Amino acid sequence: MLSRVCADLAAWRHELGPDAVPVVSVNLSPQQLADPHLPGLVGEVLRTTRVPADRLCLEVTESGLGGSDAEVSQALRKIRDLGVQLSLDDFGTGHSSLSRLGGYPFDVVKIDRSFVSRLADGVQDRAVVEAVLRLAAAFDLDVVAEGVETVEQADILAALGCERVQGFLFSRPVQAEAALALLRSATIFRR
Repeated sequence: MLSRVCADLAAWRHELGPDAVPVVSVNLSPQQLADPHLPGLVGEVLRTTRVPADRLCLEVTESGLGGSDAEVSQALRKIRDLGVQLSLDDFGTGHSSLSRLGGYPFDVVKIDRSFVSRLADGVQDRAVVEAVLRLAAAFDLDVVAEGVETVEQADILAALGCERVQGFLFSRPVQAEAALALLRSATIFRR
């Protein structure tokens, strides 16, 4: 899957120009994290496809990290040393959330959709989002709110200072060809 994503990313960058294509994220499974060859595989895929490492983000779910495994931490550090971004997905839903921020080399924290979906309903989830934003700022991490489905949610997140969001409000999952068409037509992705 990583090879396919990077091949598509390379083709999009070639066709549209490097500034027209955002960082692309790929989820890692707990099994992939446990593979001692993962950092080498990531490096080889990047070399083969000629995708700059900083254009790839690998996402790890908090629950997928398991315990505080030194081998997983070392593998993530090796991947980060390649220049690949690392994202802690579904933040706040696993155990020991706060220890994850200091123990692993993450660049991005993704606020779980369960908090985003209830933003308009009450103050508790809004307080959680605000706390995650402050915590991420203290750790010098970027934040992405996932699961944004309504304009109201996007507006609340913007008012709270969350600059990056994703969700069905913008697009449902699409095939590579449709993703390229979205990139051709949208300026929302351009940095």
